[in-house]
Amino acid sequence: MNGEGGGGDVKMEEDRDKLVYVWGYLPGALPQRTPLQSPTLVKPPPLIGSWKDVCGGGCGFAMAISDAGKLITWGSTDDLGQSYVTSGKHGEIPEPFPLPTDASIVRAAAGWAHCVAVTGQE
Repeated sequence: MNGEGGGGDVKMEEDRDKLVYVWGYLPGALPQRTPLQSPTLVKPPPLIGSWKDVCGGGCGFAMAISDAGKLITWGSTDDLGQSYVTSGKHGEIPEPFPLPTDASIVRAAAGWAHCVAVTGQE
């Protein structure tokens, strides 16, 4: 995992076949808003390809990078249905984060209520 932040409530790991599993407290990941008690497979969004890397998460949300270099987020939403990560509700469906550039993301990390991403462009 790339992220060194303190988002210790969510754990992700990657196996040899580039499958991503997530568990812990991601209230937007299930309609019941209960913790994921065991590792659960996360499928990449359609048209994104496969997973490249997992990069942690923050307070109830998770992030990963697709092979295409897209930053993918999912998880926590507030009581009004607004994602803490984006202006729209992601919930249980991983979606590309709408970055202001089409550049490929090579690294990303998150903390309690913040995210950072590094592009491959200089």
